[in-house]
Amino acid sequence: MAIDSDTPTLPTHYLQQAIDLLTKPAVDVVIGPSDDGGYYLLGMRALHRELFVDMPWSTSVVLPETVRRAQALGLNIAWLPEWFDVDTPEDLARLHTTLSQTIGEQPRQTRQFFLERA
Repeated sequence: MAIDSDTPTLPTHYLQQAIDLLTKPAVDVVIGPSDDGGYYLLGMRALHRELFVDMPWSTSVVLPETVRRAQALGLNIAWLPEWFDVDTPEDLARLHTTLSQTIGEQPRQTRQFFLERA
């Protein structure tokens, strides 16, 4: 499984869900889509390098291109819920708003970052 580093509010149960899905024989690939056209998680039962080679990274076509390639290889895809990542100043503002409207300790370091700059 490959997980991005810019989804600090990603629910940990999504990760467990990905593991659970990958243990099913009918699932070859698990994708956690982000709302910007990419994905926050890509899990595979076996390595398929074709899903990564010459990928137009950091564009809105990463997700559809990954799906196209997986389907061309005959791979069965399972989906996680959509989530958001932080790539732009607008995304950072969204993260700040999200954290200010929720309670709890997690994500601890990210909350601390915003508290220190308030």
